Amino acid sequence: MIQYHLFAKYLAKTTGYDTRSERVFTQLKRIQHENGGLFPQMISMSEPVRFLSHSISFGGMGDSFYEYMLKLWLQTGKTEPMYREMYDYAMDGLHNQLIRKTSEEGYTYIPAKINTHLKHEMDHLACFMAGSLALGAYTHPDGLESPKAQRDLTTGKALAYTCYQS
Repeated sequence: MIQYHLFAKYLAKTTGYDTRSERVFTQLKRIQHENGGLFPQMISMSEPVRFLSHSISFGGMGDSFYEYMLKLWLQTGKTEPMYREMYDYAMDGLHNQLIRKTSEEGYTYIPAKINTHLKHEMDHLACFMAGSLALGAYTHPDGLESPKAQRDLTTGKALAYTCYQS
């Protein structure tokens, strides 16, 4: 029985998708530092690759991108470190710039960032981050007990609780 990640890698190589998608992520990694690890919703892939907006959201138009970095790393059998590095840097950015708690109930949420201002509400599509953070914690290269894995697992649980309550 062939392992899924080997089949996915074979299929991507056969179609040429692996080279094209890796090229895109290589360009995105090069500019990831411009927003502390986070990616605005609008990006120009024309040379030079650049961000076209300063709107960052884990909701609509941004929800799946962060999940894909982690899943690409897992689907390649953890053999392509660039994807995990980008994911980890983005999760640092998420924690440093966006994660908030409501003052009364203490619910954890992810606001959108419009230029330099936070929009203090969470799009329901951002609820996917609860599972992504947990998956990232359980597969962390430094182990589940590492500080960043524990940070992400704690935040993932808190987000899941927030989403359940709303």
